[in-house]
Amino acid sequence: MKKVCTQCGKPFHAFKPEFEICPDCNRKNKNTDKGGASKVSEQYSSHSSRGRESHNNPRRDSREQQGLPKPLKLDQFFSSSGAVRREIYMETAEGIAQIFNQEQLTTASVRRFFESVRAAYERFTDDPNKNYEKAMESIYRLLPIAEKSEERDITKRCFTEFMKHYIDLTSKDKKNLKGFKELFMSVVGYMKK
Repeated sequence: MKKVCTQCGKPFHAFKPEFEICPDCNRKNKNTDKGGASKVSEQYSSHSSRGRESHNNPRRDSREQQGLPKPLKLDQFFSSSGAVRREIYMETAEGIAQIFNQEQLTTASVRRFFESVRAAYERFTDDPNKNYEKAMESIYRLLPIAEKSEERDITKRCFTEFMKHYIDLTSKDKKNLKGFKELFMSVVGYMKK
């Protein structure tokens, strides 16, 4: 099962659904912890016994919701040359999609928000000088909708954090509207159907 490490944000193959960190971070934690196994490294050792009772497993819906790890919160969409950064299309987008999949967000619920961002971007490209404020108004409107969707358990905290972070980044410069649309499109593309 592919997951995203909650410490470093890198995708990894989890052997058990309960594993939340990658083996690299687990090794680092074991090496830095001299006085015994850390809580994080215990995840790998405590799940190694095959004969444990099924009632010890936490219920899927009772586990704490995962936020968006810091490595997946980019501080800019564009490289120094002005091109969209490759992470927008690859590592970051795939990592965000994996977290959305882990939290069991539906592609349909995420796509509805993406369609609004895409429509705002298209409105902006019709006349960038006149339509930027209107496009941003449409995007700002998505944040309370995302928060309400989280309250109603349609989306999760990771999605609300994604929207907050990238709407804030988008509001800093007109060209960021394109970066947000491209990232969001890539995330939807990587999500399970």
